[in-house]
Amino acid sequence: MPSNEIRMAVLDSQDPIPKETLQEDLGTLRDSAQIIYPGVGGQLYDWWETINEAHFGRQMTPPGIQFGLTPHGKTFGKWRGYEHTVILHRSLLDPADASDDPWDIGDLLGNRFARDVLFHEMIHQYIDTVRGIDNPRGNSPNSSPHNCPSWVAEINRLSAEMDLDCTAHVVKQRRVDGDVKWAPPEGFDMSIGDISSWPWSVRPDGYYRNDPNPAFDLDERSEPAGDSQHDRDDLDEVEQQLEEDLNQML
Repeated sequence: MPSNEIRMAVLDSQDPIPKETLQEDLGTLRDSAQIIYPGVGGQLYDWWETINEAHFGRQMTPPGIQFGLTPHGKTFGKWRGYEHTVILHRSLLDPADASDDPWDIGDLLGNRFARDVLFHEMIHQYIDTVRGIDNPRGNSPNSSPHNCPSWVAEINRLSAEMDLDCTAHVVKQRRVDGDVKWAPPEGFDMSIGDISSWPWSVRPDGYYRNDPNPAFDLDERSEPAGDSQHDRDDLDEVEQQLEEDLNQML
């Protein structure tokens, strides 16, 4: 079993970006987003800041985060590396009617699901801007930005951190019961669809339907280089305030 198709990534060795630098950029973006998307715009950057600290070692610079239409409406979000921008489908938080729910998953939509979509796009951002892999599929015509070693390694790292009971492997064509199919190797059950839909494909049943507490899961966190207990105490205060603010919105 080729190790580069099941490996688990570790955080990049680069130092965390100083909090003061991030706060300056985040403050500007947060204020602008709050004007464009009243009531939720600022929360997008609160979520991004918390996830960047917790799972990406504070190694990324904040992107533009916008609500908009994704290509053909088929995806929940999109990382546009050439624009350093995350696009989130405008229906993620609260579709006005059935026509605004092109995926027929209305009972899942809301804060928690939107946050996971942002998390998903941040993995693409991390692979692109920190790992320096702007074409993760490589030269293989049969790979994708998800069904490739760099994506698989990242979601295996994050799944272990978050105690999600799953391990991904790059899926290739193989013979199953006499037929050639796209299937994970024996001992793995994550399909290409599951890998492409991480983390919502592996969340426990009811996770999105029961969304009273928007606090992000931070029991297990990536340890940024040079992290201190003081930094963690600061982050805990941010998380508590974020939870209180979001509960007021619900």
